[in-house]
Amino acid sequence: MKEIIDQYSATLIAVVVALALIAIYMGTSGNISAFSGVGKTLDNTFSLVKEKKNNRSFNGNMTRKNPKIKFKVNKNVYAKENININDLFSAVDTNGNNLKIEVLCIKNSHNQNVENSNLIHHEKIINFEESGVYTFYLKTIDSHRKVTKSKIKIPVKKEKNPINIYQRRYG
Repeated sequence: MKEIIDQYSATLIAVVVALALIAIYMGTSGNISAFSGVGKTLDNTFSLVKEKKNNRSFNGNMTRKNPKIKFKVNKNVYAKENININDLFSAVDTNGNNLKIEVLCIKNSHNQNVENSNLIHHEKIINFEESGVYTFYLKTIDSHRKVTKSKIKIPVKKEKNPINIYQRRYG
């Protein structure tokens, strides 16, 4: 009796293993198998969870507004005067944090690039040699890698003269 049970158990184990291998083999080539339903269900569940998580963060980044670069209108700009870039422009992200401004290019009223050493010192101080309208091409990036590029025109007035008109005529 013991020998019969040993033979049947060995045969039963071989048959179960063979059926499992056939089921796995049939499932790998795209055919329907016994295990493919379980695997597809688990894959769908995991992919849906991943997609929803990624979509939420992606949606948050996509709906986030770009930072803004603004010209401080109340600032008068004169030729032959040192002016800080931060006194002319401000960059703010959607949370209200101040951002660093990068000057890409400056063009004069004749639409020529201004690359004079007197114009940009230490990347923050500007000294205009003559009056006119200057166009600034600026760029800023916020903490979420949102980029804003702006083109802002600034009128530069003639230099301040400490001598008033009365002193010039009668002085």
